[in-house]
Amino acid sequence: VGTNGKGSTSAFLEALARAHGKRTGLFTSPHFLTPRERILVDGRMLSEERWLELANELASRVDLQALSYFETVTLLAVLAFAGTDVAVFEAGLGGTHDATTALDRAMVLFTPIGLDHEEILGKDPASIARDKSGVLGPGMSAVSAPQSEEVLKVLRLRALETGSVLAPAGERFAFAGDDLLVLPEGKMLLPRVRLGLSGRFQRTNAALALAGWSALCGQKGWPLVPGACKEGLAGARVPGRLQRVPGPPELLLDGAHNGPAFEALARALAEMGIHPRTAVFTCMRDKRLEPMAAVLGGGLGLELILVPELPDNPRAWRAGDLAGILGPKARPVKDMAAAMDQLETV
Repeated sequence: VGTNGKGSTSAFLEALARAHGKRTGLFTSPHFLTPRERILVDGRMLSEERWLELANELASRVDLQALSYFETVTLLAVLAFAGTDVAVFEAGLGGTHDATTALDRAMVLFTPIGLDHEEILGKDPASIARDKSGVLGPGMSAVSAPQSEEVLKVLRLRALETGSVLAPAGERFAFAGDDLLVLPEGKMLLPRVRLGLSGRFQRTNAALALAGWSALCGQKGWPLVPGACKEGLAGARVPGRLQRVPGPPELLLDGAHNGPAFEALARALAEMGIHPRTAVFTCMRDKRLEPMAAVLGGGLGLELILVPELPDNPRAWRAGDLAGILGPKARPVKDMAAAMDQLETV
């Protein structure tokens, strides 16, 4: 649960469990091409036939008309993960009222918490943290990535109220160059760690996942194997996270969707020596445009090609309306094919 890094942290955690020989389930959102991306068993999508079987089983138990889309897919994942050793669920919008909080949980991981979904969760980081901290229940174990002081204060208070144990990931694992250290004991050094996801910011997510996995191993009496840790961290994959697609034109796909995520994206591009000229962009109406535009058109100085609203999604911006807000460097096109045609000429 958190604002940014949830999908990546979940992928690292699942890959760590699988590398240690565990049967795994992984539930994430959103998807890019098919809803089947949201539910993986042992790192693989289910067949369309298996999805239909699960949907029919669910429909025989509950009134699907009474459930939201996210609630339905969450329950499909619950059915799909029967028989797994470790099931990793990425929370949806919040924490307190998120569908995933209906599930018993052995461990909670807090990724960095910042501003997003302010209309629903609250106008400031502390309010958003209060909502997300609602995932903590009596006597739970939790690990947190580095947080701002106001967010950390909220998480600590919730842990105190519920009798939960909240541990900072940085007290257990930290990167020094390309080496991963165990702190404070220093008993395990993983030299030349390679992460399966690009960008230095992924080290925060990887360290959080490893701290959570280490704590879970302690709970269950499972061995923490250094070689399997390296294998798991290197094997994590998530579509649309600094994903390079060969050209021409060469593309970089990324799902950044709020100010902090765009700032992390800009830092990652600079670190990787990547200097894009044009961005194909759209977003939801409930996102704050200003911080995203400041990075896209300001910090990165990109020409913006705006694609039309997402089909059948009332939350999405219309391309023409976006262009009116983002200014002369942003031009709307009629569809994605037209956007790709313009990229060919840039």
